[in-house]
Amino acid sequence: MAIKPIIFSTPMVQAILDDRKRQTRRIVRPQPVDAAICAGKLLDTTGHHDKKDIGKIAFTDLDYKYAQYVKLPFEKGDIMYVRETWFKNYYHEYGKYFYRADGETIQIPLIYGGTSEFSRTDGLRWKPSIHMPREAARIFLRVTDIQIERIQDITDESMIGEGIWEVYPNRWHYLNPCELESYTGTFANTSKQAFMWLWNHVNAKQGYGWAVNPWVWAYEFERCEESIT
Repeated sequence: MAIKPIIFSTPMVQAILDDRKRQTRRIVRPQPVDAAICAGKLLDTTGHHDKKDIGKIAFTDLDYKYAQYVKLPFEKGDIMYVRETWFKNYYHEYGKYFYRADGETIQIPLIYGGTSEFSRTDGLRWKPSIHMPREAARIFLRVTDIQIERIQDITDESMIGEGIWEVYPNRWHYLNPCELESYTGTFANTSKQAFMWLWNHVNAKQGYGWAVNPWVWAYEFERCEESIT
C-alpha cells in the first residue's frame, strides 16, 4: 500500500465533500492499440519472466498471443491524497491553508481578533492544484475497488457515483469550473448526457472524449485518515 497524489477539480472536490462522489475514472496510459485487445482479458503479470512488466496489467487477446503491459497507477488499498486549488496565508496566521472548494472569498484571522474578508479583488490569487504540497492536503481517499473498462460502458449508478445528481425529475446537473463565480444552470435531460458533458469538459481537449471511447481505470474510494497503518 502507498499514499499517492491525485488531482481533482474544484467542483469534484465539492462533490467529494458533499458525499456525492465515490468514484473517479482516469485514462489508461498508454491506450491499447491492437483491436484484438478489446475482446480480451486482463491479466496480473506478477511473476512474468520480464522483470520490467512485473506488477503491471496485461491487455491481451483471447489466445494470449499478444500482450500490452500497462502500469496500474493505484492499487486496491492505496490512499490517494487530494490535490485541489488552494491558498496559503503567510501573514496574520502563518501556515493557514484555504481551499477554493470552500468558497471564492476567504476570512483571514486578524492579529487582534476577528477576521478580514479577502477575495480576488483584494489580490487573492489561488494556486493551482498541481502545486499543492502534501502537507496542505485535507482529503484522503482509500481505493476500495478497481475496474478497467471503456468509458461508454459506465453504468447509470456509476455516473451518479462520479458526482452528477438529479435536481428535478429527469433533470440532471453537474458543476463545471465556469459556474464557480457565476451559476449558469447547466442541466441535462438524462444522467448520461450530464456525465458526457462532465467527461468531455475534462478529457476531450486531451483527445480522449466520450466519442473516442477510451479505456479507463475506474476507481471506487472511501474517505479515510492519512495513515495507512
